Amino acid sequence: MNATRTRFFMCGAVAVSLGLTGCAADSGATTTEAGITEISLTSQPNETGFAQWLADELGYYEDNGLDVDIEYASSGPAALAAGSAGDWQAGWTGGPPALTGWDKFELISVGTQLREDTNLILFISADALEGSSPAEVLAAEPVATVANSTSSQMLFACAESLGVSDENLEVVPLDPPGVIQAMQAGRVVAGTGFSSPNWPLVSSDEYVQVCNGAEAGTAIVDPWIVTKSFWEQQPEAAAAFVDASYRAASYINQNPDKAVEHLLDFYEEVGVEGSREQAAYALSVREWLSLEEAVQAADNGATEDAMQGTADFFVDQGVYLTSPDVPGMVTQGREVLEAATEYRQRNRP
Repeated sequence: MNATRTRFFMCGAVAVSLGLTGCAADSGATTTEAGITEISLTSQPNETGFAQWLADELGYYEDNGLDVDIEYASSGPAALAAGSAGDWQAGWTGGPPALTGWDKFELISVGTQLREDTNLILFISADALEGSSPAEVLAAEPVATVANSTSSQMLFACAESLGVSDENLEVVPLDPPGVIQAMQAGRVVAGTGFSSPNWPLVSSDEYVQVCNGAEAGTAIVDPWIVTKSFWEQQPEAAAAFVDASYRAASYINQNPDKAVEHLLDFYEEVGVEGSREQAAYALSVREWLSLEEAVQAADNGATEDAMQGTADFFVDQGVYLTSPDVPGMVTQGREVLEAATEYRQRNRP
């Protein structure tokens, strides 16, 4: 097992809003005399970052000649400025920051890491639903959600599927913990959540899960990412990262009970309070993809459709003036997937 060296940092998201212009000339990765490539990975202290942590915990990165340092950002946007400066070479930021990163400095999204269609959920209090339908509650009551996020993408998709127009939605923008706290305090009767922050709502009879992304027919995905300079300067190491990361995702799918045990260790390391039941739930609502499944999703259009759907939502909401070049992003990522596939065939035929 390769012990994870962990750092938490806060980057100025304002740098992103001001516009990042191009990658650093140097990727920031170094290679030792023994041929080990030392890289920094960006992540966040929640379950979506689990597969990356697990790849290190199980020694998959070490197997592939990588010595990794996982840096935990407060959010995806907070990580982008550091990536543009070469402070990290690969990892994940979430779908919307990946789109921004591609548009601003050609951050490469490498296929679909996982689908979160069933992880993003719209809750309404059971009391509010007495004598009312979900549509009636949404049209009459404020709804708490994370602004400019895939949570809000899911909310608007759910509202549409229930017959509620955008004009009739009154949105209260809060951070993820704030949404849950507002619902528990009775300040709002409807809100969006994802694991594990939403566990107090999931585990209580006082709240009803009325819709999720899958039920609303909207695909929401998180991609793996590598910086342009890392891919161009050290393609073998970039392929090694992608191979090991998808290998960890396959481990989660193939070993659900063991994965729960590892997730509890992950919780302890990154400072998340969570029970075994909560950990099992968090894994059950996320769908990790294997390398082979990621290649298939890139080839059949599923990855592009999901990322384009998120981009279009942000255009509709006025967050983006125009859509990033999603087809170009997926095509570039497909090249990295192919390199990872060839790497795996050479090293684990």
